[in-house]
Amino acid sequence: MKKKICQIALGSLLGFFCVLGCCTTQAQAKPGDPYSSDKAAAYADSCFKKVGNKHKKNPNKKYGEELCAGYVSQCLKEGGMSMDETWCWKGINKTTEAWRLSKRLFTYLKNSGYKVTYSPSASDVQKGDVVFYWTNGGWGHVAICVGKNKDGKPLVNAYNDPHYHFSYWTMGYKTCVISVQNGLPTPTIQQDIIKNGKRITITPAANAAATYYTTDGSTPTQNSSVYQGPFTITKNTTIKAVSIMANNINSDITASFVDIQKTIEEGTYYIKTANNRKMTLGINHSSKQEKMPLTLLPSNAQYSRKVSVKYTGNGIYTFTLLHSGYVLSENSTSTPASLSGNVQAGAIRPVAGNVIQSKYKADSRQKWKLHYVNSRRYTITNAATNHFLSVGNSKSSGSYAYTASVAENSGQVWNLTPTTQSELKINNFKSVKNIWFRKCYALHGTVQSNYNLQSVTAQFTNSKGKTIVSATAKPHTKKYSLAKLGSKISLKHKKKGTYTFTITAKDTAQDTKTLIHKKVRIH
Repeated sequence: MKKKICQIALGSLLGFFCVLGCCTTQAQAKPGDPYSSDKAAAYADSCFKKVGNKHKKNPNKKYGEELCAGYVSQCLKEGGMSMDETWCWKGINKTTEAWRLSKRLFTYLKNSGYKVTYSPSASDVQKGDVVFYWTNGGWGHVAICVGKNKDGKPLVNAYNDPHYHFSYWTMGYKTCVISVQNGLPTPTIQQDIIKNGKRITITPAANAAATYYTTDGSTPTQNSSVYQGPFTITKNTTIKAVSIMANNINSDITASFVDIQKTIEEGTYYIKTANNRKMTLGINHSSKQEKMPLTLLPSNAQYSRKVSVKYTGNGIYTFTLLHSGYVLSENSTSTPASLSGNVQAGAIRPVAGNVIQSKYKADSRQKWKLHYVNSRRYTITNAATNHFLSVGNSKSSGSYAYTASVAENSGQVWNLTPTTQSELKINNFKSVKNIWFRKCYALHGTVQSNYNLQSVTAQFTNSKGKTIVSATAKPHTKKYSLAKLGSKISLKHKKKGTYTFTITAKDTAQDTKTLIHKKVRIH
């Protein structure tokens, strides 16, 4: 098969990107390779030299100057990763595709069994890890983490448009990170809630010959239980697992504490009554007033009914309404009779009190327990009183939620439905790095989300972090053209110099993201 030539394309923010070549060779797994993140980072820095106040490329003479993937491959090799026939440098301009092409390097490392984390947070990225950026229809650019700043944000180095200790490591792109510092794949442990326990599923490490586990917190060995399929745990314990590779090298040991009382994962949910799945617990108008009662609302209501569910241990959760920031609390000092006009006939008695939103006070009446029934269906009791969260037999909008001291099978069963995650992003962004005085700063591209955009802000800040000019739009649509925002940014009479330009956006999922963060110069 003829090999395609590695093409080079100038990106608007990142400079040159490697473009996919053609290769069918499978990567050879190399678990257990020695790898020093310190050596890899030191080498990555040695490929730069300081000129004035900037760092410019200083290619290694042995390898010559290579593109983004070739530069990162050099760092990995100098860190101790061993080469094979798929990933190899044989001389200047004599390299394999997995060495010099970003997309091929990603596939090679993934197939070699290294851990891949998609859409990583800053805590997922460590010194020596490889950060890939999605462009040109694939993982078309790559950088290496050389450490973190004082705020814990990763710093990356990259070729071709040189980036040295670049703190805005995501660069506004979809990213993933491949962890290579220990060179060992690990098995994973998954917990699924079932009636009266947890079902445990272990996924063996890549290329594992066998996987062993323990259920008492002890270190697993080849004398431990062999994993052959999911099993059930009915009490709190620590599961540990290890995979034995084909070359008889052990994987890293993975551990997971099983808390039987933890019946749902933390996250953002709608709390819907099982009586009528179209009715959701929330605030009956947009007021953020404290001590407002919780009521049933139609699922298509225009105000937020999203509830942040946090686990505090010992089976106890707190529920926080994202709209107001207040937590759900049992107000058992209220007069039960005040609910009678809003609770349908046949409601469970005796009524203990109503459910309100209030400021967080670490009050036991703001703590709740979730009791698993089946398929995301739960009963919810107050941790202080053991009263049941209820709407009785009510199925209609506006009916108050209250607490009852006796159990029943309908109005006290709730369905916790995860909300859709925000997909806030920017597409086809274009701007210029050097600006001459003119009326407006031209911008091209679109901001979009699967939720309505509440605000999109573009601003210039000086070296002291002070905003010198900004513009904000409130689209209330899912897609917004940046050309409209650019027309609102006037740079007339601004001082010459280097500024930081950012674009941030917020959507109705209450997600705020910095989509662009770059240096520009005004002449």
